[in-house]
Order: sequence, then C-alpha cells, then structure tokens
Amino acid sequence: MDCASQLEECASRIVADGWTVVEDVAPEGLLDRCRNRLAELERTEDYTRTIGQFEMGQRRTCNLIAKGEMFVELAESRMLLELMRRVLGAGCLLNSMMALPLEPGSPEQPLHSDDQAIGLPRDFRRPAICTAIFALTDFTNENGATRIIPGSHRLPRPLRWDEPNRRLDAAVAVEVPAGNALVYSGAIYHGSGANHSGDVRIGLALSYCAGYLRPTENFQLGLPGSTLVKLSDTMLTLCGFDVFAGVVGHVDRRSPRELIDRSGSIMRPASPQTE
Repeated sequence: MDCASQLEECASRIVADGWTVVEDVAPEGLLDRCRNRLAELERTEDYTRTIGQFEMGQRRTCNLIAKGEMFVELAESRMLLELMRRVLGAGCLLNSMMALPLEPGSPEQPLHSDDQAIGLPRDFRRPAICTAIFALTDFTNENGATRIIPGSHRLPRPLRWDEPNRRLDAAVAVEVPAGNALVYSGAIYHGSGANHSGDVRIGLALSYCAGYLRPTENFQLGLPGSTLVKLSDTMLTLCGFDVFAGVVGHVDRRSPRELIDRSGSIMRPASPQTE
C-alpha cells in the first residue's frame, strides 16, 4: 500500500472507529533518539510541579520541543503531520508533547476524553483534537496498554476526569508493539491500564488540535530564543506563531512570526504614546 492510501485508510478508521494503530509512521531511528533523550532528561527534570490530576504521580516530561531536536523532527515528520491534517483540517496546531512513563504497580487511569475542557459540540467526523501515542516500549495488557471504549467518540458529550467510570467493562486494551503508534480521536473515552509488570512502560504522546483552539502547552512562552531560531516555518506554524484562517492569533494585524528577530527574541509592540 502506498503512503497516500495508508494515510487515507488511517484517517478513515479514526473517523469511523475513533482510533487506529499506525506502523512505521516515524523515520527510522528517530524513536530511539527520543527514548535516549528522555532517559537523560529524567535525571534533571523537576517533577514536583503538576498540572491537573491526569499525571497521577508519573514522571511526565513536558515542553519537549525546547529539549531536543529529535522531538521537533517527530512533531513535524511528514507522515504524522499529513495524517493530523487529514483528521483535523489544515492549520492544525501542536497541542502538547510529553513523555508517558508508567511505573510498575501504577493503577489504571480514569477513563476520560481529551476534549473535556473544550465546551464545543462534538462532531466525530471532524474532532477538535487528535493524539498519537508512540510506543517506545511494547504496550501490552500486562504493562498498562491504553484502554479505549470503541465508538465512544460518537457520543454527544465528553467524559470528565471527575465522573464515575461506569463503563470500565466496555473498555478494551490496545496492545501496540514498540515503534508503532496508537492514534485516536480526542473525543474517544480512554485511559492507561494498570502496570502489573516489573518494567516501566514508556510512551511519547503528541497531541494536535484544530487551529482555532488554545493548545494545552504554551509554546509562545515555553520556547527559548535558541530554539525558535532553529524552527522551520512548518514548526513555527504548529507552535502557534502564525495566524489561522487569516485572522486568528494576529498581533496588531501582523503574524506572530514577524515579531521573532534573528536572535530568537520576540519583539514586543511599543507602548502607545499618550498626549
């Protein structure tokens, strides 16, 4: 099957079923570089700060675009990005990128949907969020493979973290061999399973969103100048340094990327003069 046909089939499955497993979506060797870099970062990261209850005490490394060129390469890799554009539409943004380690003995994560904070009507044919979880180690039923409720992306309302999970018996574990990716609609009910093995299960989650949404991670403030000057036009757009639909996100009628100087500093608009 050629690349275009594979992308079309994957996008169709995400619309119809809410998820799919994609093989060979990352360039050869790139996931190994990502895994090695994450191991280095774990030794220096500050994991005392948490946002929300979804982290469940796990060492989730965030703001990865600023922490290694291999993460940039993955976020803008051609096949992954084309799939996201087919699902979310042109102008989609990088929503977040984080490591997903699951330590031995970790309990199962409450089922939830990634679109729970959006507050807009859901349309399973054009979700607002789509996420790819790359398996850096095998995802198995024993070590906490992601559980999903098939067809739940078609339900009219999202599932919040604080809602009782009454449908656990309907969830199925999606086992993913290392090197492949579970790609799913942000509307589907899902959550990691419990890790009953003796090893850490490691995933790398790249979430993308429609261009009209506010991303989970704030890349405008989170990326240092030394990173900004190296980013491609494609990556700057993914990180929100562009306007969507010709108007959303402008700065005094200018694209945000016009305010990045050659050193990577962001030129702030001058204060208006007063009489």
